[in-house]
Amino acid sequence: ALGNGPSLLDSSQLHPETRKDRVLAVKELLIELATNIKDVKCCDAATIGMGILCSMKNPVYHNTTVLIGSPGSTINLMGNTGGGMPGRKVDMNSMPQAKEGTLIGEILSNLKSCLDRRVETNVFYIPRFFQCLHGTPLPGPFAKIAEALLAERFEGGNTLKMPCMKLLSSQIKDRQRSGLDDRDFINLMLYITKLSVPAFHSLLGRGSEAAEMFMSLMEYALPKFPSGTVEQATMHLWEICHKDLIELKSVRCSIALITSFGRILEKARNGVSKKGRSIDMIAPVIISTLQKIVVDTLFPALCNTVKVPGMQTSLEGIHISVKDASSVWSAYNDCLCEVPLLVLRDKKFFLFDDCIDFKGICTNIAKVYLVSCFEAKRHSKAKSLMERSKAQAWISRQQLLIAAGEETVSTQLHSMRLSLFDIAHATSQDSSDIKRNVILHAFEVILVGGLSSISLEQLAVQVGFWWEYRSDDVRGTDDHNAWSHLSSIFARASCKSYEFSCLPPDGILEIVSMFLKDLPWKLCHLCRNLGISENIVNTCSRIITEYSDKAVSHHLLVNEYFSCLNTFVSCRMDSAS
Repeated sequence: ALGNGPSLLDSSQLHPETRKDRVLAVKELLIELATNIKDVKCCDAATIGMGILCSMKNPVYHNTTVLIGSPGSTINLMGNTGGGMPGRKVDMNSMPQAKEGTLIGEILSNLKSCLDRRVETNVFYIPRFFQCLHGTPLPGPFAKIAEALLAERFEGGNTLKMPCMKLLSSQIKDRQRSGLDDRDFINLMLYITKLSVPAFHSLLGRGSEAAEMFMSLMEYALPKFPSGTVEQATMHLWEICHKDLIELKSVRCSIALITSFGRILEKARNGVSKKGRSIDMIAPVIISTLQKIVVDTLFPALCNTVKVPGMQTSLEGIHISVKDASSVWSAYNDCLCEVPLLVLRDKKFFLFDDCIDFKGICTNIAKVYLVSCFEAKRHSKAKSLMERSKAQAWISRQQLLIAAGEETVSTQLHSMRLSLFDIAHATSQDSSDIKRNVILHAFEVILVGGLSSISLEQLAVQVGFWWEYRSDDVRGTDDHNAWSHLSSIFARASCKSYEFSCLPPDGILEIVSMFLKDLPWKLCHLCRNLGISENIVNTCSRIITEYSDKAVSHHLLVNEYFSCLNTFVSCRMDSAS
């Protein structure tokens, strides 16, 4: 062939090695074929060929081939010894030739000039030219240029990482590409994904903005990866994020990656994008792989490295701020909500073991937090009622006096109390049937297990939140009695475990005591409206009798529980009379 024909961005151009005699020979052949009136198709094709030949221009010569990391350029480039792409050549002739006189032609011409001359100030101009190209579907050769420039580092530490990532982002995100596919850009993403951890850090930086953007782009790139590479790619990316969590206490990459996983699963569930446009089908193997990683890999890793909601620190003793820990768990919860409940039940994710070791308690408390978030997320309360009941039952069975005085047990009890607010906040608008079952179950636990469980504390906090969200038709005439303490302030503020986590254990205990002091009056009104007053009063009387018959010293909290039940019975008697 003599050269390249016209395309969307390229003008017709002769190859640099094309000789004049060869052009003349082709011209004579086309003239001869065009005058052959016997074969109309051949005549038409020859005429079109002559038009293309007439539009071809002489080649544009470039004398420089840029070698990333070469020391001979104007700018002092520093080779990327730990990265994945040292010594990669970028042939400037590989850049597409835009039509002369067009805006994109001017942009590409200036961009080539910057890359050819290698002037130090061009590091400030190149990002501007890249930004001008964001709205344009670019052909494949730009992926190679972006790949090489990612590893570039100039004097003073200036890099082109973010401009390259933004250009890559504009080409990968879901949009019409005017007939140009994005395989070269997707292949670049896959190539970077396969880099070793040190090479990835060297290329994009550790916990950097560029690395965070790369993780965010997985939402669009991962579904286009070959299915056989997805599991290895996702596990490797999580390894990179996990190292940032442990060594840098940086959560930005982890949040970006977890969010990408959640959005992929959301698209798979909805079948359409957020803007209402139809999207490409996501391979079932990709969906199942992400579900497996979210449940089996991310959850244990987060429990170990990011402190569980309500805990003072993580299992591995890694100290991450409350705000960052809250952001990570919030992102994980949003992602987990996109995993079908049937999958979670098959994997027995919400199985609450009656364990007394610290790790098991932390894991269960994390599950309680996630269950409480489920109530407010996609899964309806009817669907997640089983998981919510398991969480409440586990909390109510926890004993107050297990090895009292030990620091670890005190921490566990503090965390359990914090988790009470998560469940109560999420279930504050329960139906009457659910309220009735929760109250009856709480008193059954107390009757069987005694007053040493925290079941009464759980009921007090739950009733306090119910009271704030009750409907007008269940308000009693003696409401002023139920407002004698400050529990309503915390319930009305919809406080959750993260809001209370900065308080010491004594402060949390004081807040729970406020709910206990308000419990008798509020519970009396609720039981009367639910039609279970007689049942609860009889159960309370049995508990009080058993407590009074035991001639042993009790914990101060147990005495407070006993006083609360006595007040409830007295309140019920007064209202009945």
